[in-house]
Amino acid sequence: MIAHELNGHTNLVRCVAVYNQHLYSGSTDCTIRKWEDERCIGIMDTKAAVSCLITLRNYLYSGCADGTILKWNSNDVCVGILRLDFTTAASESSAVRAMCVFNDHLYVAYADHTIRKWGYDDKLKCILYGHCGPVCSLAVYQRALYSTGADRSIRRWRSNDECEGTIEQCHSSAVTTLAKFENYLFSGSEDKVIQKWSSNGEGQPDILTFQ
Repeated sequence: MIAHELNGHTNLVRCVAVYNQHLYSGSTDCTIRKWEDERCIGIMDTKAAVSCLITLRNYLYSGCADGTILKWNSNDVCVGILRLDFTTAASESSAVRAMCVFNDHLYVAYADHTIRKWGYDDKLKCILYGHCGPVCSLAVYQRALYSTGADRSIRRWRSNDECEGTIEQCHSSAVTTLAKFENYLFSGSEDKVIQKWSSNGEGQPDILTFQ
């Protein structure tokens, strides 16, 4: 049962996040909206479609389709921009696809096949290579960072940012999302399948298929 509808965005709503006791939503209409008691009480202009939102320490971060990440304070003021180099920015290949906090750093998945690690000082710390297609999602599970991609793989990264394991072709299509629940990691794909993985990564996963 729908309790209430929050209307205001003029295009697709791609993400929501809770920050500073308010609900924030990001959209391809190039805005973030702040909600209180089902009312929009603020609009932040991002100049590009918003694909993901996440909080780190006392800030809200928004990832955008032009490859930029905007850092917002509690007054909804943009206080920093995490930007790629000029040669790769503002193109489809540099789009931000997902973000995740791991070891107090911001890890960002990009469409250019990379994961970038950003520090709290907004400086780029390193680039993680391995995927052969756009990186679609990130999740923390069993003290490790996991990533999925359009290359149909799931990769596990150590705290030193080295890839310590890869499950190739774990789906028949792009692996679009990851989520931890209880002691398991779940992956979702464009192939309409959800797979349930155990922590040791051994054997075949349980597979849940939605028709």
